[in-house]
Amino acid sequence: MPSRAPAPIPLASLTLADARELHGKPATFVVMLDSTPEEHGGYVFYDCESANDLPKCVRFRDDPAIADPTKPVIVRGHLRLIRHKATVIDGMPFVGFWEVMVAE
Repeated sequence: MPSRAPAPIPLASLTLADARELHGKPATFVVMLDSTPEEHGGYVFYDCESANDLPKCVRFRDDPAIADPTKPVIVRGHLRLIRHKATVIDGMPFVGFWEVMVAE
């Protein structure tokens, strides 16, 4: 009997502890897009819905031409946990935070 692939992981509900455990590992995620696409450095980025205070996004190599961005999208990629350090820009202080990115 063939083994079944694990069910996609809901990205929105990942906690910081979950993200630390999955960091750098390939997995399949189900995401709800929460922005229009933005292109940076040859990649296409979307913000994703989050059920907690941990920001989440997905990065594609190419524009995936998503048929219906209001429906869940299945993404296979490596999870990256990114630490944004506190900084000051033009005299305005910004607090540091963690962000989760699924990189295709």
